[in-house]
Amino acid sequence: MDTAYDISTVACEVCARSGRIARCGKLFASMARIGLIGFGGGNTLVPVIEREVVRGDGLITKEEFDREVVVANITSGALPVEVASGVGRKVAGIPGMIVGAVGMGLPGALLALVSISLFSSASATAINQMHMASVGVSMLIAYVLISYAVGEIRERRAATRSRAVSTALLAASFLMTCGGKIAKIAGELGLGSITLPRVSTLDVLGAFFFAVLFTRGKAEGRKGHLRMAAALAVAGAYLASRAFSASLGALPSHVLRAAMVALAAWGLAASAHESGALERSDSGSLKKLPHEALAWLAFIAACIIPVLIVCPQAFEFTARSALSVLMSFGGGDAYLAFGQGMFVDSGMVSNAAYYGQVVTVSNAMPGSIICKVLVGVGYLVGETWGSAAALLTAVAGFGIGVGISGLAFLFAYYAYDRLEQIPAFGAIRRYIRPVIGGILLTIAVTMVSLNVEAAKQLSCGVPAVLAVSVAILALVGWAARAHEASLGKLILIAVGVALVAMNGLALIA
Repeated sequence: MDTAYDISTVACEVCARSGRIARCGKLFASMARIGLIGFGGGNTLVPVIEREVVRGDGLITKEEFDREVVVANITSGALPVEVASGVGRKVAGIPGMIVGAVGMGLPGALLALVSISLFSSASATAINQMHMASVGVSMLIAYVLISYAVGEIRERRAATRSRAVSTALLAASFLMTCGGKIAKIAGELGLGSITLPRVSTLDVLGAFFFAVLFTRGKAEGRKGHLRMAAALAVAGAYLASRAFSASLGALPSHVLRAAMVALAAWGLAASAHESGALERSDSGSLKKLPHEALAWLAFIAACIIPVLIVCPQAFEFTARSALSVLMSFGGGDAYLAFGQGMFVDSGMVSNAAYYGQVVTVSNAMPGSIICKVLVGVGYLVGETWGSAAALLTAVAGFGIGVGISGLAFLFAYYAYDRLEQIPAFGAIRRYIRPVIGGILLTIAVTMVSLNVEAAKQLSCGVPAVLAVSVAILALVGWAARAHEASLGKLILIAVGVALVAMNGLALIA
C-alpha cells in the first residue's frame, strides 16, 4: 500500500514538473516573440504583452495583468521585464518568474550585443536596410498602441461616468505629453516653430498617483468634492510649472513636488487607517518572498561571478550598473541620462562610444533600453581586457538589468499586495489604464517621429516617408481587423511593405 502511494506521489510530482516545464517553454516563446518586436520599450509593450498573454495564450486574466502593470509603473527598473516576471510568476512560480523576464530581455540584448560588436565593420547598405525595416515596425507598434487606447474607452461603455472619467484621463495624459513630439514633426514638415507644453511621462504619472492618494480614491460627498478640487488644483499647478519651467525656473516645481509627496502620504495614511488594511495579519502571504528573492539573487550572482573571477576590475561596472537600475525611474529615455552619469562621466566609456554606439544601437533595436544599454556598455568596458572578458561583462550587464528589475518588482509587488485593500489603490487599479493609454498615444506619435528621423538618415523626403507610414498603418489595421492576422503575419506585412516602399523612395531620391 505504501509502495503504491509512493509511486502515485512520484507520478504526480513528475506530471506537475513536466507541466511546469511546458508552461515555462510556452511562456519563454511568448515573451521572446514580444521582445523581438518590442521597439520603444517601456509602456509601449504593455498592449503587446496583453495581446499575447491575456487574449492570445490566456496565460493570466486581464485583472491579474492590470495588477502587474500597476506595480511595474511604480517600480524602478525595466518595465517590460518586470511585467514579464510578474506574468511568469503567476504562470509557473519561481522558474516562470525568471524565464519570463529573461525571455523578454534576451532578444534585444542579443541583437544589441551583435550590433555593437560588428558596429565598426557594418556596411552602410546593411544599416540603411535596418532603418527602412524600422519604418514598418514603428507603424505596427503605433497600430497596437492606438488599438489599446481605443479599446480602453470601449470597454467602459456600460458605465457612463466611468467612461467619461477614463476618456478625460486618456485625453489629458496624451495632450500633456505629446507636445514635444508634435512640435518636432511639424518643424520637419516646414510648418514653422510650434510651442506646445512638454511634460514628461514621469510627471504625469506622479500627478495621477498624487491625486488618487490625496483624495483617498473617493470623490463622493462634500469632503470628497473639496479634496478632488484641491488635488486637481495642486496637480495642475505642478504640471504647469513643469511645462513652463524654462520661464518659471525650477523652484516652483520643487516646492509643489514636495507638497504633493507630503499630501499624498497623508492621504494614504488616512485611507489605510479608515480601511483597517494595516491591521490585517496575513504573514502567510510573505512566506514565498524569501525564496523568490533568493532566486533573483542567485540569478544575478550566476551572471556576474564569472566576469569577476576573470576580471576583478569589472566590480565597479557591476556596482554602477546595479545602482543605475535601482535609480531608473522615468523609463528608458530617462535611463540614458543615468547611463551618462554612471558610465561616461566616470570615464568607463567615452562620450563618442556611448552615444555613437550604445545609444544608437539601443534606440534602433527592440526590447528594454536598460538591458540593451548595460549589455552594450558591458561589452565596451570588457573589450579592454579581451574578447572573452567583453562577452562575460556583457552577460553581467544583462543579468543585472533583468535581475535587479525583477527583484525591485518583487518587493514592490508584496508591498502592493499588503496595501491593495486600501480604497486609494483600488482607484489606481481602475484608472491607471486610461492614463497609460494616453501616454501610449504619445508613444505612437513618437513612432512617427522616429520615421521622420529615418527619412533624414536615408535622404528620403519627409512627406513621402510619412505617407508610407500612414499607408502601412492603414494596411496593418485592415489586416488585423478584417482578417484577424496574427502578430507574426502583421510583422511580415509591415516590414515587407516598408522595405519595398522605402527602397523605391531611395531609388527615386
